Amino acid sequence: MDIIKELEHYRLEHRLTQAKLAEKLGVKLLTVQRWLNNSIKPGIINEHRIKIILEEIKGASLEMKKRSQLERKDPLAWEKLGELGRKISKEWKSSKKSWQLLSESRR
Repeated sequence: MDIIKELEHYRLEHRLTQAKLAEKLGVKLLTVQRWLNNSIKPGIINEHRIKIILEEIKGASLEMKKRSQLERKDPLAWEKLGELGRKISKEWKSSKKSWQLLSESRR
């Protein structure tokens, strides 16, 4: 698939405006509009930026797919892992509050 078609697919899939996409890529809105209208092609640097963003998305999608497959194989293990994560989060928040109180009492 053409990199610009992939970029437009990404934009639509993630419900990004052309302006937000331009901001994410560090280019002007007009530049993105011209790419999407096939008026101009991205230069080497911008093409590299586009590829990086698309690769990040593909990597994230692959991770979600792997996780989904693992959840189906052993849903109980994933449930226990989620419980453990929530417990750790609560303990961390509690210890964070303790440290804040301690530092405030030393003032």
